[in-house]
Amino acid sequence: MKQRVPRLLSLLLAFVLMFAIFPLSLIAQEARVEDEPSEEEISRRAEEYRYYERYGDRSALLPFRDDGTMPVKADAIHTPDEDFSTVRVLMNFECEYSVNPIHVTSILFNLHGAYYIDQNLAPIVGTISQPAIVRMTASGGIVSVFYGGELIYSGPTVDINRVLLSISGGYAKLVTTPTTACSDVHYLGNFRITAYNGNKLRIVSHVPTLHYLYGIVPYEMNDGWGIEALRCQAITAKSYAFAYFPASDDYDISASKAHQWYRGFKIDEAFPNSLNACIASLGEMLFCNGRVVRSFYGATNGGETNLPSYTWPGNTTHDAPYSIVYDSFDLRYDHPYMLRLNIHYGEPIENGIFRSLISEHVTEALGHSAQLLSIIHADVNTRAYPDTALNLTKLDLIVRVNDGGTERSVALSFNVHLLDESEYGVFQPENDRNLRIFWGHEIPNGYCIRHGRYGTGIGLAQNAAKGRCMEGQDHYEIIDYYFPNAQILNVAERNPELPNSYSKLPAAFGSVSAGSARLRSGPSTNHSVLETLPANTHVDVITEVNGWLVCIVNNKLGYIRGDLVNVTYFPSPEGGDHPIGYSSVKTGVLDAELMTGPSEFSTPIINVYPGYSMEVWYRVGNWYYVRFAGRYAFIHSSKITEPYYGYLRVKRFLT
Repeated sequence: MKQRVPRLLSLLLAFVLMFAIFPLSLIAQEARVEDEPSEEEISRRAEEYRYYERYGDRSALLPFRDDGTMPVKADAIHTPDEDFSTVRVLMNFECEYSVNPIHVTSILFNLHGAYYIDQNLAPIVGTISQPAIVRMTASGGIVSVFYGGELIYSGPTVDINRVLLSISGGYAKLVTTPTTACSDVHYLGNFRITAYNGNKLRIVSHVPTLHYLYGIVPYEMNDGWGIEALRCQAITAKSYAFAYFPASDDYDISASKAHQWYRGFKIDEAFPNSLNACIASLGEMLFCNGRVVRSFYGATNGGETNLPSYTWPGNTTHDAPYSIVYDSFDLRYDHPYMLRLNIHYGEPIENGIFRSLISEHVTEALGHSAQLLSIIHADVNTRAYPDTALNLTKLDLIVRVNDGGTERSVALSFNVHLLDESEYGVFQPENDRNLRIFWGHEIPNGYCIRHGRYGTGIGLAQNAAKGRCMEGQDHYEIIDYYFPNAQILNVAERNPELPNSYSKLPAAFGSVSAGSARLRSGPSTNHSVLETLPANTHVDVITEVNGWLVCIVNNKLGYIRGDLVNVTYFPSPEGGDHPIGYSSVKTGVLDAELMTGPSEFSTPIINVYPGYSMEVWYRVGNWYYVRFAGRYAFIHSSKITEPYYGYLRVKRFLT
């Protein structure tokens, strides 16, 4: 044993020396060499110049503040080990650019499906053709819920939940006064409504992440663009939603145009490829340095990607996943977001606005006016940032003029962005997209000035992603190009389209035991009948209230008297599992009866005396399913001591 210690030290020393001689960079993955722009595509490069940002059609700059800038002060810190099944979306009734929503004093929920109030489990049942109409008002910090002409709940917070999370469970429409663009939107998911500033309603939709993407992806990309491109859009939009840093901790992102513009789900519109891409991307998200990536995207990048700190100076927090690369696909797949101004040397200038702009600079250069004849040389140059090649800022021209009868050459130099200023508008009104970069290249006997980049140019270029997909790249390759320092990781994300995806998980399963049973809207015979169920109808048991079982039957939530349901558990306790704990009848309790079901209406089996112990297996509401003297039965929780949990296992019960 003594001889092994120096041997281990020798091996450790050799290991350290190996890495000193062979740096880690030599064994790291070989860096990708980006394509360099060709000489005819790239203009002369010179000193750094930072051009100013301008705002026009802000839908190209998604996401952003109301003034056109993006709130990039911080990230929401989400790590790969979290559950990403639900996005909390702050509803914005303007459906415009404002981050802050308009809070209304009253609203109508048209519920085209089966819902319930989570606080009191009051069922609300509508259909696609005949919605349940629920009115909500706020006053004095209290939300009041009216359904069927009656007040069914009031409190500071109300949760309206779908019974079935999948699309087949229906949808909700939110109707405001006056009517807004949101009034015609179909929303999936649940809703949390709180009283805001006393008499306003604040609405946050808790929507399955998959369904949230249903309201993003089909509107950001054409459904025919290819499944791999659509998967890139799904992963990028999903990651952005969880990386946004909201102003309040009750939501993740807003529904406005400022934050991807969540547009619900149009039941009557078919986007099969988009929906399949969202499903295929379940559990996939972008991470960099252990955190969700603030994953930007836009229509085009103009042939070159961009960094967040170049668009929002002074903050390099979000630069880590990105780099500046030349994107030939954005140029090769022609689109309406790349404009051209062709200059033909020695010929009259056809563009009248361009001719006027040059004439003004000629007058400024000479100190007097002169007749403009032609352009004999043009060059767009001067990088906006040190590592950019297609984001240039200066236009140099040599023009021929007739100066008082003498023909001469005049050299001019000015900011190339003047070509798109409203005062001159060389690219106006053709450029209604607020394109953002300029560059140029030689053409036969002339020069072409290019104006492109619809959006910020950061991250995923949607048009180029389409081209990459068409040429066989998968979503991993495409994502890797636009987010070279990030990686796609697998995370926990529930699929709401799986069978029986309920918003409230069952505690048990059973069937109607009598000849028939009535599913009612509340725990008494005074409540209305939702449906009459024949014997042996399968029911999913959620909990128990006053002897009535809260059940889901045919995708509706309602109440059945406890003695009319034969409750059986899954998995079966006879399958070899351990009990979740042990308990005994409380001292002084003389009516601790074992019952055939989790209800006061069930049949008593035997009375158990104080001090006798039993195995505890499951819980349904206020009832435990126990094993006593070899017999399985139910006992009310008030009759026994708090179970001692002697085994570490998942508890299959709901309180």
